Amino acid sequence: MKQILATTSVLVVSAGLMAALQTNPTEVSAERLKLLHTGMSIYLADYDEVYPMMSSPATQVPRTRWADALAPYVKDLEIFTSPQAPADMITRVFAHSAESAEPKKWGGYGYNFQYLGNSRSQEGNEKLPFGRPAAEIKAPEQTVMIAETQGVRFDDGKLSTGVYTLDPPLPSAWGTGNDSGFYASGEACGTGPQGCRSTPAEWVPNRVMLVTIGGSLPLLNRAKLDDLNQDGQIDNGWWNGLADPEVR
Repeated sequence: MKQILATTSVLVVSAGLMAALQTNPTEVSAERLKLLHTGMSIYLADYDEVYPMMSSPATQVPRTRWADALAPYVKDLEIFTSPQAPADMITRVFAHSAESAEPKKWGGYGYNFQYLGNSRSQEGNEKLPFGRPAAEIKAPEQTVMIAETQGVRFDDGKLSTGVYTLDPPLPSAWGTGNDSGFYASGEACGTGPQGCRSTPAEWVPNRVMLVTIGGSLPLLNRAKLDDLNQDGQIDNGWWNGLADPEVR
């Protein structure tokens, strides 16, 4: 059954990507996000409808990440790289090519790991690690799955980390495995209340390119993405799977 599903996904991904390559980078990114959604949907069918964690534990060699989980369901690995991301984002290596002379790199799309799947552990936090069952997502069209990310950056704009993850604007109730409540911590962070956040990118002016759990690509800038009910207070409504601005 897995082989049949994987073959089907490869056909869908290949056809869609070839069409997208005839257009501009924004349209290519939109098409790639749709195809990532297709790959994720088939992955879920194979893995009991539970979302993958954002990565394997850091001690695993070679380390795998969410893109490695979806890679068997696509033909062209280019779909894991945002065509709009700067070169400093394209740094992660697919596990299956880690030992090759020219390992294949990817980056620029981040995964909503705080609400979908976090592999980290933290002393005293029994909620981690986890992969979230799809049945718990009650508002799929208002839940970020994957989006362009700018990662965690220092105050001067230099990239620190987080090239394959996304943080919500507020730390989730699950936690992230460190004290900051975001992907990065300590010296890996910039300053300010969101200095450790792996932040959605606006490579397209005033728009975050993203795909929801439901497969839509809403037209949202970062300010709207971080404030579901538009009351002027940041919330995790677009992130938590419930479309509830009160839930963290």
